Amino acid sequence: MTSERTDLIVQWVEKWGGHDLPSLVLGLRMSCNGAADPWDDDFLAELVRYMDERLRVWQEPSDAIDNHVRGMCQQAVLIGRSELASRAADGYRINGPEWEVRG
Repeated sequence: MTSERTDLIVQWVEKWGGHDLPSLVLGLRMSCNGAADPWDDDFLAELVRYMDERLRVWQEPSDAIDNHVRGMCQQAVLIGRSELASRAADGYRINGPEWEVRG
């Protein structure tokens, strides 16, 4: 029997491939601050949900590195939610490589 945490990770890897949390956090940040192409809304929203769930099932940190990775995930959730809200407020949506202006 697997844990909820393991099931969550396996589902993510099966859908999106294997990425460690620091890489996902840095990719999200670059996508939202202009250092890389923006991720589409659906992927960004799914990643925020994934990070939120990973935080919910987080096993108690055992050292400073765990604390920092957890903090990075918390900030990524805030950055991702803010980016999605900003896009909605500004009336646009990113669908893959295409931008769609909402009327």
